[in-house]
Amino acid sequence: MNNIYICASSEKKSEYSSFIEELSLTFNIKEIKDIEDDEDTTVVVLGGDGSLNYLINNIENINRLKVIYFPLGTANDFARSLSLNPIQPEVSIVKDIVNNSPTVTIPIMSC
Repeated sequence: MNNIYICASSEKKSEYSSFIEELSLTFNIKEIKDIEDDEDTTVVVLGGDGSLNYLINNIENINRLKVIYFPLGTANDFARSLSLNPIQPEVSIVKDIVNNSPTVTIPIMSC
């Protein structure tokens, strides 16, 4: 069973608890604070710019992560800059991405 790490505020975890619970039937769900560095590390981000900022600034070896981003924040400036629309998190989407989607490398820099 693949590990999926959840990166979300406590409010988003509560709001999407049924999604996370359903996801746990297919994947081994772990907290982002317990992340392990391996080649198959997948993170599901439920939130917006703050959640992405937390992930980028607090996780080592971020270049090795596979990130599935559901833009569910208040302003979602990053998502809007990429012309992404809010998407309701669904287990079928996560399964499809994990099993079938190619990865895209996005460079990250600090200023």
